[in-house]
Amino acid sequence: MQTSTLVLSLALLASSAAAQWTLPSNETTAGTKLDVRSRTGGPPSSATSHILDVQALGGTAAGYTANGMLGVCVDNLLGHIWVSGRRDTTNLTNPHKLFEFWWDPTGSKWNVEVYDQPAGTAGSSWGIRDLAQGGGANIKYIYGGCERTVTGDVVYAFDVTKSTTNPNRSIGWTPAADWKSTNVDSAIGTIRALAYHPITDTMYTCDFSSDISEFRKDGTQVRKWTPTPTGNATYGLAYDPLRRTLVACGQGGTTNTLINMVAYEIDPLQNTFLGGFETGSRFLSCDLTIPGTNPGGLSGGCSIHIEKRKVPTTTPSVFNTIDVPVLTWLTQATSDSVIQQIGRFQQHPYDASGSAQPANTGGDIGMNNLNPYLGNSTWEVTLTGASGTQAALGMALLGSNIPFLGGTLSVDTSFGFFFLGLAPLSSGKTKLGPLPIPNTATLEGVSVYFQWLDSNGGLSTAGGVRIQKG
Repeated sequence: MQTSTLVLSLALLASSAAAQWTLPSNETTAGTKLDVRSRTGGPPSSATSHILDVQALGGTAAGYTANGMLGVCVDNLLGHIWVSGRRDTTNLTNPHKLFEFWWDPTGSKWNVEVYDQPAGTAGSSWGIRDLAQGGGANIKYIYGGCERTVTGDVVYAFDVTKSTTNPNRSIGWTPAADWKSTNVDSAIGTIRALAYHPITDTMYTCDFSSDISEFRKDGTQVRKWTPTPTGNATYGLAYDPLRRTLVACGQGGTTNTLINMVAYEIDPLQNTFLGGFETGSRFLSCDLTIPGTNPGGLSGGCSIHIEKRKVPTTTPSVFNTIDVPVLTWLTQATSDSVIQQIGRFQQHPYDASGSAQPANTGGDIGMNNLNPYLGNSTWEVTLTGASGTQAALGMALLGSNIPFLGGTLSVDTSFGFFFLGLAPLSSGKTKLGPLPIPNTATLEGVSVYFQWLDSNGGLSTAGGVRIQKG
C-alpha cells in the first residue's frame, strides 16, 4: 500500500496548490446522519436522529399548530437550537414566536421554551425570518429581522443568557444590542437570510434572489455583490469560521425544479471590493425522504457552528480533538423540521441541479476510521456491493456528472486525476488503505473526489471529501 500512500499524499498536496480555499464544481455533498444535539448532549443515535420536528415540539409547547417555522441558528454560547416561528393565525393580534430547543440528558427529552417576538414585528405576516448567532464580543446574542418597512430597519438582538432563567418571556430582547439595516440595498425589502461574521463584526443579508449586502451595526453598507446563487431563492445564510466562507441555503428556483433544499458556498473575500463569488461547492439536504411538496421540503434558514469531537490516534486510549463545522438547516416540510449535517462521503443520487443521475452498478463507496482530517494515519476508502475480481480506485481534483458505462462518471479524468491503486474483491467488498492524510496546514479545506471501477465495468457511487483540521 506504500504506492497508494505516496500517490495520495502527492495528489492532496497538488490539489491544495491548485484549489486552496475553493471546492470542485458540482459537488453534491449531502450529509451524514448526525444526532441533532446541543453541546450538552443529544438523543441516542437512530435512523432519524438527525431530524428534529420543531413544528410538533414547538406547537405542543406554544399551544397552537406551529406550521410556520422559518429561521434557525445554534448559538455559540449555550449550543441551543433557536427557531423563529409565525404566530397563531387564528388571531392576528397574537405575537410571532421564538422557540428554544435543547436536549436534557437526565430526562432524556427535548426541552422547549417559547418567547414572544418584539412588538415591532407585529405588522409582519410572518415575523422574523432567518436567525444568525453572534460570536466574539457578541457571543451571547442571536439576531433576526423581517420586513424593513415594518421594523424601521431594525435587526433584533436576543440575549440567550436571559432566556430560561426569567419568567418574563420577552426579557431576552435587548434594544441596545440591536443592529440597523438603514443603508442596506433597497432591493432587499426583507431581512430574510442573515449571517454574522465574528472577525469583521459585520452581517450579511439578502432577500431571495437579491444581491447580498454586507453591513455594520449602525446600518452602513460595506458592500454588495451579485449574483447570489443563480435561481436559488436564498432563504438562509451561514458563516463557516473554518473555511471563512458563506453558505447560502435556498429553495432551488428555476435552476432546481426537483430539489428545494439546495445550498451554495460563497467566498466573500474572493474580490474584496466587488464582493464574493461562488466557490463551486454545492450541497443538498442530507435527507430528501422528509415528506414535503418536493423531496426534503423547502429551504428555510440555516446556520453553521463548530463542534469539538474526539478522534482516536494510533496510540491506544489517546485522542485528538478536532473542530467539525455542522450545518443546521430548517426545512419547511409537511411538518417543519431542523436537520444537522456535515460533509458526507457518498454522493446523493441527485446532482446539484436537482436532476437524477444514472444509477451506478459497481457498488457503494465508503470510508473507514473516521473523517479525513489532517494527520489521520489510518483513513481508508472502502467498496461494497461490487462484482468481478478486483477494483481500481481513482481520485480527481474536480467532480463530473458524465454518463459512462451505463452509469455516472463522477471524477473528472481530464484534470488532476490520480490512480491510487488496485484492490482484490472478496464477496463484492474491498478497501484501499491505510491512506494517511498528511498533517499539512495548506490541505485544510481542500476537497477531492473518489470513485471505484470494478473489473466487470461497474462504476461505484462517488465520494467527495473535504479535508478537516486535525
